[in-house]
Amino acid sequence: MLPSFLRFPALHLLTLGAAAVLMAAAFKPFERIDFFTSLAFCLVFGAALAFAVQLLAEKLLEKRIKARLALQAACALFVIPLFIFYKNFEDARIAVTSIFFALLAICPFLLRFSQEENEILPNIFTALFAAFIIMMCVGCALSIIYWALSTLFFDKSEFDFYTAIWSFSFYAVALNTFVAYSSKKHEEIKIPKLCKIVFLYTLLPLYALLILVLYCYLAKSAITLSIPMRDANTFISVATALYILFYFCLSYYDCKATRLFKKVCPFVLLPLVAVQILISIDRIRAHGISPNRYAVVMYTLFTCAAIALSFYKKGKRIFLLCPILAGLLVFAGASPLNIQNVPLWSQTRIMEKILNERALLADGKVDAKKAAEILTNEEREVLSRAYEKIRVFNKRPKWFESVQDKDELRREKDFEKTFGFRTNEEKKLSYYFELDVPSSKKISVPPASEFYVLEREKSDEISEKCLVKFSDKTYDLSKDIRPLLRLKEKDVDKITESEPIYIDAGDGYTIALTYACANASDGEGRFSYFFARGFAVKSERNGGK
Repeated sequence: MLPSFLRFPALHLLTLGAAAVLMAAAFKPFERIDFFTSLAFCLVFGAALAFAVQLLAEKLLEKRIKARLALQAACALFVIPLFIFYKNFEDARIAVTSIFFALLAICPFLLRFSQEENEILPNIFTALFAAFIIMMCVGCALSIIYWALSTLFFDKSEFDFYTAIWSFSFYAVALNTFVAYSSKKHEEIKIPKLCKIVFLYTLLPLYALLILVLYCYLAKSAITLSIPMRDANTFISVATALYILFYFCLSYYDCKATRLFKKVCPFVLLPLVAVQILISIDRIRAHGISPNRYAVVMYTLFTCAAIALSFYKKGKRIFLLCPILAGLLVFAGASPLNIQNVPLWSQTRIMEKILNERALLADGKVDAKKAAEILTNEEREVLSRAYEKIRVFNKRPKWFESVQDKDELRREKDFEKTFGFRTNEEKKLSYYFELDVPSSKKISVPPASEFYVLEREKSDEISEKCLVKFSDKTYDLSKDIRPLLRLKEKDVDKITESEPIYIDAGDGYTIALTYACANASDGEGRFSYFFARGFAVKSERNGGK
């Protein structure tokens, strides 16, 4: 680890800083979590930049040690303006994130300056395995030690400590271990035999079976004259991604199987990629470009480049895939034709087509009242589906109305104000409440002459009522539980209560709930799930025995 620290000082200091930030976040209010996660991301970004700059500087500034140290310091200091920019300009976060992943993509290409091409990917997977094992050892050991301390000495256990422990294990231990192993010089690299067993003897035959399944599916589609389902897109993407991975990893092992794989597999994949392109064109024609479809198009371009490079000079320029991938990532995130702007333009055109056909868009504003009256269910569905594709973005069409409300329903309220009706997504929102009183909690009850354990009463009206039974009485808890429901996406850290709930059930009975769990959808009206435990007591002054 020491040679790696001396070689990449800025990287290791920045990853330790990210660990410290996230460990501190474990003990801070949830409201400030964006500050901590943003700072941690910028620190990791600086670490990736320092890694790439150092690899490049070792090639270009081989004997200028002071210049390389200055570049490392500059990478560390770059985190400050990056954080200010990233925190204050949310619209630029997609661009910054894409550049970060582009840096990661270019690093294997830069490792060629100190390692042999055919050993880079096997060594990276060896490093990943070593980092994972060490991280699990450190994380589990520290968790057990803290568990023992909290149980034997403090008689309590705080989840925040476990969060801090695993933040330290990943950012301080795993990342630094991975860098130390993956950046070894050529003469220090030793690929374990386990890699050959995993890739050549285990995964490669299974990969051949996956290709066979995909071809059987294509044969079925051809026989039935049906268009391949969009789900086929996912499996074709997996197949092409594994091909690229195997191409890099199996290059280390020169045998008949690997030579056959390199010679035959590109031809086998060509029909699959063609089908993927046809599926994407069909989906885009039907529903426009969504962020997911945009990503599929970018990935398909990457796949085509991989297959083309595998043909060119028998794959001798295959490592050009790294800068190609980096370029596609930057284009998809930081160019004007990025993953936000293109879907926004496409889905806006779909919505405007319906609005113009219905004469609902005039003077840059939608007639929401008229839209709610005349739009058919099919047209509402198209508008709702188009909006769902872009609702995650902050940008909106110019004619879109905006509600001055910062809660989590703002985007649904924006849609309702613009078009006069709700999206289907709002109906799917999940409301939730959970009460869980610890067994060590002291529960106070009034002086009682009767004591009953609650039983859940089964009813066909469970969607409307939350019935419990005690003695010969049945009580509906829905009016007591409904006000406690919260939207799942809001107040995540406050969702579970730990204090018992006391309810006056009439006739001198008091219900004490020690556990309750309720889910509701479609606003707060209908329960999809309810369960409760507790007891009911009858006060002595109301007719004891």
